[in-house]
Amino acid sequence: MDAAARPQVSDSKLADLQRLIDRAAQLLPSQGPITAFVFLNTLQALEDLPFEEGLLKGAKLFGVQPYLSEERYREKMARGRIREEDLSVVLRRDLAERADVRIDALTTPFEVRLAMLRCPLQTGPVEELQWFVAETDALTNFREDAPTTARRKIIDESKRWVMRDLRDGGDDSHRGSGPHATHDQYLHDDLIRRFGESSIENWSDKTWEAFSLRLLWRACRAGTQKSNQASGAASAPRCLEATTETGERTPPRSPICPTRHRDVLLRATNRDSDELVHEVLIRFCAAFTDQGFAGWKLPVREHGFYRAFCEVYHLPVGPPDRWMLGLSSELTRLEQAGIGPLDSICESLEMLGVGDDERDDYITASLLALRGWAGMIWQMEDRPDRVALSAPSGSLVEFLAVRFVLERIALAHVAAESLDYHGSLAELRKAAALRNGNDHAPPV
Repeated sequence: MDAAARPQVSDSKLADLQRLIDRAAQLLPSQGPITAFVFLNTLQALEDLPFEEGLLKGAKLFGVQPYLSEERYREKMARGRIREEDLSVVLRRDLAERADVRIDALTTPFEVRLAMLRCPLQTGPVEELQWFVAETDALTNFREDAPTTARRKIIDESKRWVMRDLRDGGDDSHRGSGPHATHDQYLHDDLIRRFGESSIENWSDKTWEAFSLRLLWRACRAGTQKSNQASGAASAPRCLEATTETGERTPPRSPICPTRHRDVLLRATNRDSDELVHEVLIRFCAAFTDQGFAGWKLPVREHGFYRAFCEVYHLPVGPPDRWMLGLSSELTRLEQAGIGPLDSICESLEMLGVGDDERDDYITASLLALRGWAGMIWQMEDRPDRVALSAPSGSLVEFLAVRFVLERIALAHVAAESLDYHGSLAELRKAAALRNGNDHAPPV
């Protein structure tokens, strides 16, 4: 961007930007340079929220898992550390008056939820589900761990429903009592023909088992589609709806586009621009936050994080890494144009095509991407009494300004090498999303 052509940023816009950064800073870990090992509450910025809500929000912000994995919980169930009677008490408390409401005269929400806790639900991408349904006996035989009473009930109910209500033309008063009751004829007509309608009286138990499983699968898919329509969900099907029992696939749901350019580019190229950025930032942050223990001191630390970085990295010789070839000239441009840290952040956001409505989330995600060092710099600035060498006021803003400059250069490098993309960074997320097979541009 030509410095002369760059529009002057209003004071109010800069003030709004400063407020966004200050708000995001509250989510950073409150740690200074380590002089003693102490316990830190990394969720202290969320202490005003209910416990579970705070955990879930923290998991989303920091990209971590707030609870043990399902596999760990199941291991504890197998060892008797978690008992079924304990699960029953919690489920009934959670479901309250809905616990024993009958579902199609077959089961209750309590029984369904308890069964889901007893038996793990297998998950996977649409392609894996498509292969699994088409190539295994998943729709031929019940799983070995399926309770015998449940198997027998499903088969008997399916047989009763087909023989009485369909084959013998039962009236509609019976059609709501079976496990697969529906008026959608496609669920069953072709299945009966496929299994041999003329020999239905002589079907074996294995045939009825396979028929019941395929009928149950169709009923589940139909129920999911109706649920989506009733709730006003998008027409794109879910994973369950994406595969028929013959392996036929319908279009999958479009993924939600991540906010940061790095995330979309990583999905498209399997190359992480953050690795390039962080390698430089970590080295420089270590020198800037040093409390006098290192053998080499950052020679221009007194100028502040932003100016010190510009002076070190704008030298004509330049850094040895090929992706950083444009860094020296960019820092020289910023210095000659008199562009300060906050102005630089505003300029970077414009170059990246980050709209006003997403700046809050974008800034937060960018600071949290290297939250340990960002948090340390913020603590040295916010609590100078706790360190021997504090950070000048505005250091966190300067850290973010430097990060965005490095990020722009790293993104352009990865996009050019891996996507053969040489266009505007403002359009990069859209171009990378299209490469991912997503026709929807990210929010800008």
